[in-house]
Amino acid sequence: MNILVLVKAVPNTTGGMDSEDKKKTELIPNPADMTALEEAITLREQVGGTVTVATMGVESTVSILRQCIARGADQAVLVTDSAFAGSDTNATARILAKTVAHLGGFDLIFCGRKSTDGETGQVGPELAAHLGCNFVANCTAKTLEGNRITCLCVTDRGTETLACNLPAVVSFRNGINSPRLPSLSGLFKANRKEIPKINRETLGLPRELCGQAGSPTMVKKTYRRPFAKRRPQHLTDPEEIFQALQAGKEASHG
Repeated sequence: MNILVLVKAVPNTTGGMDSEDKKKTELIPNPADMTALEEAITLREQVGGTVTVATMGVESTVSILRQCIARGADQAVLVTDSAFAGSDTNATARILAKTVAHLGGFDLIFCGRKSTDGETGQVGPELAAHLGCNFVANCTAKTLEGNRITCLCVTDRGTETLACNLPAVVSFRNGINSPRLPSLSGLFKANRKEIPKINRETLGLPRELCGQAGSPTMVKKTYRRPFAKRRPQHLTDPEEIFQALQAGKEASHG
């Protein structure tokens, strides 16, 4: 069973982050992607195979890949090129699809439901569309029988069970497991492991299909919305509480 896990490096926003401080912010693995990695390693322990981790980013994100190897991944690959800068979810999925083809394909591709910076949840399904394979979203539990994976998924209406044949892309909801910590032997392995780099020319992608040139959407501006300080109210009467909630609801809808 060959499994690919997609991991994104995201800003560590534990202490908050201003837009002008982005270049100084520490990068960490996206939490939901670590959930997906744990699911992949657990599945490999059950049925055998290999777990490969890939990330698309600048060269410094190789440290994120070494963390994944230290946690139990077998190998990793860095997808990096200055031409990839500014890629939206569609361009990112296109680049990752080319990466999958370059690496020879996989039985399963695991990723987090969404990243903490973009919060779109679009790369997983778009990647599956580019690959022409099945996609299962928001998985919380899985079982594998032969060439078929069955997933318990969270939906707007509760939960449902979905099954599909391999190959497939599966996105996982974070918090469904406790990702293992790096082991001592894993750290030694990660430090010695050679991590190949893949660029635009390796993938045979035209420049106009990458980065901002290949992105139908783009972020024009980011800002922090100012919040006015409010004087707290202490209400005990149910009618007063109801009226206050109604007033707040009307204010939020303009």
